[in-house]
This record gives sequence, C-alpha cells and structure tokens, in this order.
Amino acid sequence: MAKIKIQFITFFILLALAFGSLVVYAYNQISREEKHLWEGISENVFNQMQAGISEFLSKEDARSFSEYRYYYIPETQQKGYALNISPLSTPPHDDPRGLIGYFQINPDGSFHTPYLPPKKDQDKLDDLALRKNLQDRLSLVTQTLQGDIKTNLPKTNTAETTANKNNTIDLPPAQPLALLSRSTIYPNPLKEQKPSEEKKHTAKLKSRPSKISSPDLGASVPDTEQSIDDKATQAVVTNTAQFETFKQQKIFADVDTIKKKEDQDSAQKTPVETQASVLTDPFRARLVDWKDIIFYRKIWLDQKMYIQGFVIEIDRLYTWLMESSFNNSILPAFSFSNIRWNDRVLAGLQSLSTITHAQILFERQLGYPLNQFTWSIYYHRLPDSSGRKLLHLMTALLTLILTLGLYMIYRSAASVVILSQKRQDFVSAVTHELKTPLTSIRMFSEMLSEGWVKDEAKKQEYYQVMTKEGDRLSRLIDNVLQLARLEKHNYRFNLNTTEPAKDFETLSQELKDLVLKNGFEWETGAGKNIPAITYDPEALKQVLIILVDNSIKFSKDSTKKIISMKLETKANQVIWSITDQGPGIPQAELKKIFNKFYRIENEMTRKTKGTGIGLAMAKMIIDGMGGEIEAVNNPDGGLTVTLIFQCKPC
Repeated sequence: MAKIKIQFITFFILLALAFGSLVVYAYNQISREEKHLWEGISENVFNQMQAGISEFLSKEDARSFSEYRYYYIPETQQKGYALNISPLSTPPHDDPRGLIGYFQINPDGSFHTPYLPPKKDQDKLDDLALRKNLQDRLSLVTQTLQGDIKTNLPKTNTAETTANKNNTIDLPPAQPLALLSRSTIYPNPLKEQKPSEEKKHTAKLKSRPSKISSPDLGASVPDTEQSIDDKATQAVVTNTAQFETFKQQKIFADVDTIKKKEDQDSAQKTPVETQASVLTDPFRARLVDWKDIIFYRKIWLDQKMYIQGFVIEIDRLYTWLMESSFNNSILPAFSFSNIRWNDRVLAGLQSLSTITHAQILFERQLGYPLNQFTWSIYYHRLPDSSGRKLLHLMTALLTLILTLGLYMIYRSAASVVILSQKRQDFVSAVTHELKTPLTSIRMFSEMLSEGWVKDEAKKQEYYQVMTKEGDRLSRLIDNVLQLARLEKHNYRFNLNTTEPAKDFETLSQELKDLVLKNGFEWETGAGKNIPAITYDPEALKQVLIILVDNSIKFSKDSTKKIISMKLETKANQVIWSITDQGPGIPQAELKKIFNKFYRIENEMTRKTKGTGIGLAMAKMIIDGMGGEIEAVNNPDGGLTVTLIFQCKPC
C-alpha cells in the first residue's frame, strides 16, 4: 500500500507540474494579448487627442498676423483702409480649452492684446476693467518673451529643455530647427535678388502659399536644416493696405494718415518692392510656473521681429483633451492618466503613491511643439477578457476533473489492495480458526480410538470438546457461505410484520446460556407497547448471536463482565441494542468495523479469535431487512451496538 501511495504521489506531482506549466503559459499569453488590445485602444485615444491638439494649433497657425490687435484689415480687403474690429477682441470666458487670451509683442518691446483699443476708443467699452485685468495677466505671464525682444538676443534652440529663475521652461522641438535660431533681424529675400531675376522671383512668390505652415503635430519635425531653410525663404505676399495697417497699428490717428504714408512709400520703391513680405515661424511652446503654456510664433515684417501667440491653462487644456478622447473610451473604467514634464506631473492624477503602485499601460510623447510632454495611462489591474474568463472556467474544470479522476483511481487501486490484504488476512484467520478445532478433534479422536482413555468421565469430556469444536467449525463454514450468498444477493429473508416483544423473550433465554457459560452477567429490558416491525426472526437471531459473541470476546478482560440487551421505542423507531462493558472501539475505527474482513487487531499480533466477517455479515442482514445498524462508545466505557427498525405504525 505504501508503494502505491508513493507512485500515485509522484505521478500526481509530475502531472500537476505539466498541467501547471500549460496553465501558466496560457495565462501569460492571454495577458499579453489583453495588454496589446488595451494598448491598441490607448493608441487610438492618443491619436484622437493628438488630432484635437493638431486641429486647434492648425487653426491658430492659419490665423492672420494682423488679428492680434484690436483693429485690423481683413486679408480679403484688397483696396481701401476701412478698419475692422479683430475677431479676437472678445475676451474668452470659460473657454473649454483653457484659453486665457492672445497677445503681441512689438520689436520695441511694447506689449499689446486684441482686447484693448486705442485710448480714445476705450470709453466705449462696458467691460474695460475686465479687459485691462486680462491684459495685465497676459503681460505678467509673457514677461520672459518681452525680455527676449527687449534684449534683442536671439534664442538658440537646443535639444535640451532649460529652465530659468522664473520657473519658465522652453519646450524645444525634438530636433534643432534652423528657422528658430535665426537673428531677430531677418534678411529681406527681395533685396538679395539680382535685378535680372526680380521678375522671375516675384512670380514665384505669388505662386506660394499665403504663409509658412507650422509642422504637423502628429508627425516628426523636419530633421534637416536644409528643409527648414527652404521654408524660411518663403515670403508671404499680402495686400498693401493690410501690411501698412499692421505697421502703423500704434498710430491709428485716422485712415488718411495711413493712406498718405503708403502713397509716399510706394512712390520711392520699385514695383517689386511694393509687394509686402511677411515671414512666419512655426508655433513654439513655453511652460510658465508649471501651470500655463505660452504658444508663440516669431513674425518678420519689414525686417523686424514680432512675437504673437496665446496663453492656455494646462489643467483646463488637459480636461478638454480628456473629455474629447480618453473619457469617451472604456479606459476610465480601470485606468487613469496624466501629463508630465520629466518626472513632474502637470495635469491629471497627482498622487505619487497611486502612480507608484500602478503599472504603465501606455506612454507616449506629444507631438510638436509639446513633444517634451509625456502622456501616460496607468492601471492596477486590466479587466478580464472573455478569453480569460473561459480560461478560468476551463482551468477550474480540468483541475477538478484531474483531481477527482486521480483520487478515484487511487481509491479504486487502494481498495483493491486493501481488499486483497483483507482477503489474505481472512484466509489466514479462517486457516487459524479451522486449524485449532480440527487439531482438537483429531487429537481427542485418536486418543479415544487407541483406547488411551480408560476413565468414562474423561471420555465424556472429550466427546463434548469434539462436539463443541465441530459446532464451531460448522458455524464458521455457515458464516462464510452465508456471506457469499449475501454478497451475491442470493440470501432469502423470511420477513414478517409483527410485534417483537415475544421474540425478544425467546431470544433472551437462548442468549443467556451463551453469556452465562462464558462467565458474564446477562441483563435485559423491554419497553411496553412496542409497535410492530418487519423483520426475519431467524436472521435477527443470527445477528444478535454475532453481537453477543463479539462482546464476550472483547470484554473477557474487563472488570465489569455485564452484557445487556434492550428493546425500546424512540420517535418512529424501534431500537434493539446490545451493550457491553469492554474497552470499546477507537473513535476513528467506529465506521470501519462493519467493513468486510476488517479487524482492529493486527493479524500477526491479535489475541482474540475471529475472521472479521461477523459484523460485516450482521450489517448486510440488517440492511436486507430494511433496518440500520450503528455502534457508539458508552460514556462510562464499553460499546453499544444498535439495531434500528421503522415501526408500522408507531
């Protein structure tokens, strides 16, 4: 049995390792597939967010340079000098993108916004105080840009991000842009042309776009200086009225003044030079105080550099981007995101402890000019996919099947081995039980046949021993044959429904002789009005003999040699019990004593006679009569075996 146990344990461990490896591999595969799935969804969300930023900046990049002051002349107005109020003149209120306002810094360092007209027109505004506060706020945020103009120092672009003492951070492109490192005094490409090439170059300028476009935010910034220089040499041909109006914005005395100055300038210039040239850089970004972003561009007008742009609150910009992309997906159900610069979180989830314990699902740098910003998505646990749920079910089912299957195989093999061992013990016990009486019978028969016993009393004693041993052999053989019939269900019961009180008295007398002969006291007790039950009296007698015989065998060394039999009624049952004062049965063995060939004692060291089939046969007989048999240890010692019958009626 120990060998089989070791073999099954070894086989189970090997099978568990193989099955576990397959399960782990399957879970790793499905985890990778789930992550790839959510990464793909995150990529789509990132593209939507980038498209929102690109669309927003493209609109701003396409905006006319002349709209950044209160009065302007539309590009479509080719003749005349009728001033219009800029479409940017209305202060933004709760702009969903977080827009604070627009600004312009002139070459002389003066600061302007499209929210305040010349002083002579300011009295017409109802919200003048609000507009002044807005302009003051924009002036404060853009102080570093105003310093760039006033000091007339070119900003050298590098791939590294720098920070100054005012917590202002330039966000450079991913690669150096030659266009952004030019001097604040931009050369006039018209003046550099040879006279013979002026007409050809003028025609070429007219065929080009109206302004230089900023790089696509969803693509890489041009990586060669030559490509940037080619764009830098593109001149914008605008109408003379718009150009002159922009240069004379600070005058605005009247339209005639602008017209008169334009006529004087045009009389002194060549036909080619009357064409106004405007050069525009792509938008750049600058982070201020970790909360505001300045989007600005450099414009060269008449070889002078202007700075135009707008300021956005990063928190509100992030909220707007998330509402139009991330929040419309299924990602917020299990993940969270933020935007950071290096290791500093600028918007989104701020808790470092939450981020520390989370895993990164997706991480990508934003496009130019925000390419120094990183957008990240974090998660603690990805949702289970349908494949994972199926894998859970299949794993549990296969584990259960394999475990139960191996357990059942082990139980079956163990049962066969145990039964085989019990049969061997039974054969040994039967051999022992047969050998003793046969030896006695043979010995006494030889003594009597040889005439060695002369005393008549001794002869009678030997005859009685031979008769007793013969009966014992007969009972043993009958028990074995009856067990075989019970196992094959060939045993026929003579069942009758009758009151058991009469049979109780008869059986008490028959069992009393057996008990007294072995030196035990016999006690009986029967209740009154015992209802009728269905049973076979002869089969019941055989069961009671087996129980009494066991009590005698196992209680012979007890101090109290008392065996009792009782008949009583409990609820709807009739209880017939045999009680002794012996050592009882170990609690762990109580449910095993009715198994075939089972003996508490080891076959090699046992001290009591028996074959281990008596209680098993008793259980089969009681079960065949529709009753039940139970064994319990008494609180004060000994064992009680109870036969339970259902009364009809009670």
